[in-house]
Amino acid sequence: MTKSKKKPAKFNLRHVIRISLIILVPILLAVGARWHMLFPETVEEPSGGPFTLVDHTGKVRSNTDFFGSYVLLYFGYTYCPDVCPVSLQATNDILDILPEDIAEQIIPVMISVDPERDTPEQMAQFVQNFHPRTIGLTGTVEQIQKVSQDFQVISEKSGTDDSYLIDHTSIFFLIGPKGALLKRFPSLLAPETIASQIQEFLSTRSSP
Repeated sequence: MTKSKKKPAKFNLRHVIRISLIILVPILLAVGARWHMLFPETVEEPSGGPFTLVDHTGKVRSNTDFFGSYVLLYFGYTYCPDVCPVSLQATNDILDILPEDIAEQIIPVMISVDPERDTPEQMAQFVQNFHPRTIGLTGTVEQIQKVSQDFQVISEKSGTDDSYLIDHTSIFFLIGPKGALLKRFPSLLAPETIASQIQEFLSTRSSP
């Protein structure tokens, strides 16, 4: 009696693709949502606006305190494990790359998106790791919400315990000597690219 040969299982490509899509689509949607938050493409350009906050030394600061200088502004928070420290380090590199006469006109500033934890003392410990001219600003929840809205910065808590993280827009804003918002740079750009664009931009315009 001859045994019937066992037929090999058919490879159902369509089934594999269907399963893959079920797995991948939620992941891609989540990645896309986070990407849009970090690097949004807004239809209407943010205009910035006046603000009054507290710096890392405890001194009250308003936007007018920076008139006369260019500001390279970033929104972040001190408990950030990755993007914020890298972005603040990038400001060091940008200022090092720029010609000295341009770099000395620029003040790096970070506004906290985590006012509940980022006290002036906490900000002071954080900014001391970066360029010596770096200024950290924090404030009340309401103050931070207002300035974030003015610059169209989105932030969202992730987690419920005290070690929560915050997803937030990760963009550099170049502000002129009269407080006008001049240009935006995604923080993922190489410092060399941002420095080159800043130099080119400032060399082709008069003071705002």
